[in-house]
Amino acid sequence: MVEIAVIIVTHNSQYVLPRCLDALSRQTIQTDIVLVDSGSKDVSYLDIYRKRSGIRVILEENIALAERII
Repeated sequence: MVEIAVIIVTHNSQYVLPRCLDALSRQTIQTDIVLVDSGSKDVSYLDIYRKRSGIRVILEENIALAERII
């Protein structure tokens, strides 16, 4: 059973995203992770597909942060 949902909104975060996800994976509570990629030009979301499982990835255009959260 998932105890907490984590939504990560990202844009060109190829270098910091792995550290964030590693920190989440070390937590003792069950998490549901949703990654919202806002039109990244780097390979952030491709790395997620290749190396991680159990993470939902949503690909969007580059829109404002508030619009992504709502």
